[in-house]
Amino acid sequence: MTRFTLDAKCLIELDGNGTAAKDVAALVEAARQGQADVAIVASSSSRYHPGGARLARFSDFKKQMAEVGLGSLSLLRPKAKHGFTYHGFGVLGMGPRWSVSA
Repeated sequence: MTRFTLDAKCLIELDGNGTAAKDVAALVEAARQGQADVAIVASSSSRYHPGGARLARFSDFKKQMAEVGLGSLSLLRPKAKHGFTYHGFGVLGMGPRWSVSA
């Protein structure tokens, strides 16, 4: 099965009926029919959406996903970064890396 990963721009495309909206909708429909594995990265807190709205909370992100027809997609947790990911919905790094020299 073919896998696709969407980013937050797809929310903007579908919400504003952008040029890629038809293609994104086709991918989502393929996922609903079991013909593709489609997921979206939950990392749009720093992006502005039509009308100047900002999705500052994870619940806002999930609500907009549902409103534009992406509610059935899996969510991918990005590497946590302040101002880019949602608080509590990211993967924390391993901390400082240590190197060993001979």
